[in-house]
Amino acid sequence: MFKKNYRNLFIYTYIIAVLIVFISTIYMFNITKKSDITKISIENLKSKIDEREHFLNSYLNFYQNALFSLKNSDSFVKYLDYNSSYETLSNQFLTLAKVLNEVAMIKYIDSIGFEKIRIEKTSSNSFIIQDNLQDKSSKEYFKTFERLKNNEIGFSDIEYRTEYGKVINPKELMVNMVTPVFDSMGQNRGYLVLCILVDDFFKSFYKTIFYNIHLVDKNGNFVFHHNFNEGFYAHTKKLELKDEFGEHNASEILTQKEYLGDTFYSKKLDKIFQNNQGLILVLDLKYEYLSQKIDNEQKTFFIIIFIVAIIFFPFILKMAKKPDQLEAKIKKISNIDKITQLPNRIELFTDLKNKKFKNSVIVLIHLDNYKKLKHVYGYEIIQTALSMFSTYLVENKFFSMEVLKSYCLDHDTFALKYFYKDKETLYKFLEQLHTNIEKKKFYILDDIDINFDLTIVSSNPIKLNNNIDELKEAELALEHALKEKHEISIYNDEVNNNIDINKKNIDMVRIIKRAIHEDSVVVFFQPIYNNYSNKIEKFEALVRLQVDEILYFPDVFLPIAKDIKKYKIITKILIDKTFEYFKDKDYEFSINLTMEDISNQDVRNYLFEKIKKSDISNKLVIEIVESESIKNYMQFIKFVMKIKRLGCKVAIDDFGSGYSNFEYIIKLNRYIDYLKVDGSLVRGIEKNKKNQLILGTIKFLCDSLEIKTIVEYVENKDSFEFIKSMNINYSQGYYIGKPNNTLKIEKLVS
Repeated sequence: MFKKNYRNLFIYTYIIAVLIVFISTIYMFNITKKSDITKISIENLKSKIDEREHFLNSYLNFYQNALFSLKNSDSFVKYLDYNSSYETLSNQFLTLAKVLNEVAMIKYIDSIGFEKIRIEKTSSNSFIIQDNLQDKSSKEYFKTFERLKNNEIGFSDIEYRTEYGKVINPKELMVNMVTPVFDSMGQNRGYLVLCILVDDFFKSFYKTIFYNIHLVDKNGNFVFHHNFNEGFYAHTKKLELKDEFGEHNASEILTQKEYLGDTFYSKKLDKIFQNNQGLILVLDLKYEYLSQKIDNEQKTFFIIIFIVAIIFFPFILKMAKKPDQLEAKIKKISNIDKITQLPNRIELFTDLKNKKFKNSVIVLIHLDNYKKLKHVYGYEIIQTALSMFSTYLVENKFFSMEVLKSYCLDHDTFALKYFYKDKETLYKFLEQLHTNIEKKKFYILDDIDINFDLTIVSSNPIKLNNNIDELKEAELALEHALKEKHEISIYNDEVNNNIDINKKNIDMVRIIKRAIHEDSVVVFFQPIYNNYSNKIEKFEALVRLQVDEILYFPDVFLPIAKDIKKYKIITKILIDKTFEYFKDKDYEFSINLTMEDISNQDVRNYLFEKIKKSDISNKLVIEIVESESIKNYMQFIKFVMKIKRLGCKVAIDDFGSGYSNFEYIIKLNRYIDYLKVDGSLVRGIEKNKKNQLILGTIKFLCDSLEIKTIVEYVENKDSFEFIKSMNINYSQGYYIGKPNNTLKIEKLVS
């Protein structure tokens, strides 16, 4: 069989991985570059400049709206028409200035150029109402203001903020936004002015990944440059448009309203800034720089990958040897039991798969008292005993010739591959093996010697499978032997029949789990007839499973539910559904609880809490089944007393089946309300004198103890009439009514 060369596989995998990284990186860089080209292609420049223009326009519209709001305010209109309170209007100016973060001043200048109100931001970022008002009539921008019509907006040039002709430090760039004001007679009364600081706005305006943004005046000077050390912020000779774009492109930009170059686009902002500066917005691509940067990063990345690949290659060569070494080590460890040092279950599977031993059977040796010994002597002592036992198993001369190989499948189970001759020889071998091992004492310490109790079984000797089915047969034989308490067993047809039973049990496990999960645990109700009042007064709740339209009865699923620990859940579901169903019914109802339910604290507490929360205690009867299996009498009596304190009634079910403990009934008579007679005493009661005598005795006992009697399995009219003639209190059975998922009240025809 071909064996993998892990060393070459490791090296090839490493080389392929490096190549994949290289190819993937190249592909991703190309995708990124193509994506960038698409994003920053020259065709996008016009839309990008429109976006920037819109961004600028939106910014200025905010202040324009504030300017119009102030102009149209009642206090300002009254001030113009009636020369109303100067102080009120000044305070309104001051309030607005505090709201507008980028405003340095708000001014009202009269029609001849003299400031009437001026709110100004100080160096500490607070606002004051100035009293040293100035004449602005000689300012260049004032002459521009005089040409404005009503509701028009005008802008001054973008310039440094000055005061009395001097630039204020630290330097701040600002633009004056102006609108003329008219009184109610339509006469120009002056101008409202917002002095807006634009430094922070343009720093935000210029943030792009793929474009350089410039603002140029009509003379080709940079007002703003993508490098903030140029333009207005230049410390030395200012950079001109021709220095950046060349003479030809600079001329086209300055003369054309819009101009598209090879790598740039320009547009005059005369619709936004109607001033003497004649501002032009210019966008040019950063792509050449970005492309070069990406190429350099790509080359650097490839060099790093190559260097790392070379550095790690010797390490990879060394590591390539490890898988074969680890495989051998792991195989050795994983196939050996740590305690006994015998081959384990994995090794047995391998031998069976490879059909290593022909004409052989599997013999299983089960140490029945392993768990008890471990609990008594502790884990370390039992480990030593197991080690000694495995040594004895391998070295004992009695079976050294017949045993082909020994295994340890689990702490308490060993296996032998035994060469099979005939069934008689096999059985003698199993008997002698059992005798020899049980006689053997394993001395651990001076005061400790251990004997093992055994169950020994064999796989099917008639059909020598020599495959995994052989182990399956041996384990089924062991399961059967332990259940039936056989010391020695050989797989046979009886064991084989258990397979079908196990399959059915497995199917039932699925049905139980599915019923719980899909809410298919249902409750049926069987009526109980009052023989004195001649009417149905009570119902017994009976649990069923209804899956795929098939109804399953308790005797089929409850034993398995107990094995898989789902019985408690079913009991709780029965309690929930029954309590909910009878909460608005006027009938007494009963639910069955086993001694297992009563012994379970969780179930007890659940029942008590549900009774307290539900208003049904006066209608509830707890039927106790399996009363003969009471082991903890004090626990049982406490439960019954608690049920009675909660206002419920108690019934003893199936009384008269097998050995019934009359002593319990006598001791508990003051807590018992009903005693239900088992159906085994009722069938054919009208003809069976012995059963009539037993039933009469039970009736006499119950009457003496003031306990009412209920007879079950009343299946025909003759039995019913005889029961009534014996003055039994209640009848229950198919003659009265079959269990149904709804309450059926039918009048009996005598």
